[in-house]
Formats: sequence, structure tokens, C-alpha cells
Amino acid sequence: MNDRTQINYLELEGLASKIMDTEDNIGRFSTALQCIAKRLRYCIYHFDIVQEYSTPLSLFKDRFHKYHEEELNVRDIYEANIAAFLHNLHAMLDSFPYLLNLICREVADIDDRNIGWNKSFVTRYKRYPFYDLMDSLSRSKHFGMLKGYSNHGKHKFLIRIINNHRALLFEDFQFPFDGHEELAHALLVKDFMAGTHDVLIPHFIYLINNVVKATSASGYYKALKSQAAPAGTPQSGAL
Repeated sequence: MNDRTQINYLELEGLASKIMDTEDNIGRFSTALQCIAKRLRYCIYHFDIVQEYSTPLSLFKDRFHKYHEEELNVRDIYEANIAAFLHNLHAMLDSFPYLLNLICREVADIDDRNIGWNKSFVTRYKRYPFYDLMDSLSRSKHFGMLKGYSNHGKHKFLIRIINNHRALLFEDFQFPFDGHEELAHALLVKDFMAGTHDVLIPHFIYLINNVVKATSASGYYKALKSQAAPAGTPQSGAL
């Protein structure tokens, strides 16, 4: 199994049955894991549809073909699938802290609103061997751009897409990166989607599989819960 392309679901399920304290939490974990698997499949589906409907011929038809008002057109299809891909990917990444806390219980209340990709939560995992992977994902520019796009669409309006006959571009939007706001200017839709697809998804999968390895290691989980990591545990490097 490639650690960057396939999540080790069976080992994750086995891990849950070993360390979860109640049947209810095992159920929560299983549901959260199933949702990640579904969202990952949705992302791949929507990504492929956008590639199919953003070819030069499709973009030409979008600009010049006359559609009936009730007819689903090329723009409807690529806009809906761009939004679905990016929102699904953001939701999948945002669900990871909840899943991780079910395993490691760094926050006692599993429904605590502060469980998420914030600095106070991420730094709780400094002594874990997967911390560098987690920290680098939280600070990734691709992740910042994804947050900026998704939050703009949720709280304001969908960022408009420009068809210039040759390619699709997003209108300018701001996103958080390295402690300040940056501007995404004349961003090609294909470049943004390819970047998030080819960088964030493998990083996310690799992170989950490293969590499995670390917390499945003999005696490792118990050592962490007693506030002492085992000697000589190697640290996973950031991507």
C-alpha cells in the first residue's frame, strides 16, 4: 500500500476498537472515517468532471453556444463541480482534528468547539512523531488558499469564474498565510485545483497513515497518555 495514495482504513478501524473507551466513541470514529472516505471519492469525481468540461472546446461552447434557459449548460457543470471539489476537500481536511482527538484525546470533551486547525490544538501534538506533518499541513499555502476560497463562499458569495476562451480563472480573493492575508490574483482554476489535488490530498493521506503507525506502535499510545514519549521514536519529517 502506498502511504500517500491510500488510507489504511482496516488498521484504523482496528486501532479504534483497541483504544476507544466506549461503544459510542467507536461509532463516532467509524462515522467520521466513513465520511472522510466518501469525501475523498467525491473529490476525485468532481476533479475529473472539471477536467472534462474545461477543455478548449468546452470553453468555446460556454462562450458562444446558445442554450435554452432551462437547459443545463457547460458553465453550470464546471462551476458546480469546481465548488463541490473545493468545498468537499476543505470539509475533509477540517474533519481531521476531530478524528485525531477521538484517538489521542488531547481534549477531554470530544465535542469541544476549539478542536480544529488552530495553533493551540496543533501544538498539543508536539511530542507525537507525526507533529511535523500536521504542522506543515496547517501552515501550507495551498491549505490557506483553500480556506480563503471556501470561507469566502460560505460567508459572502461564491468567487466568480472567468472564461477567457483559453482557460478558467478565479476573480481575486484573499486568503490567510503565514500570519497575514495574501491576495490570489488571476489564479488559474486548473492550477489551483491541481495544486490542492496533487499536494494536499497525498499529504493528508500520509498524515493519517502516520497517525496509525504512531498510535499502533507497541506501548507507544500508553506512553503518550502517561506524558512520556518512548525513547528513540523517530520524528516524521514535513513534506
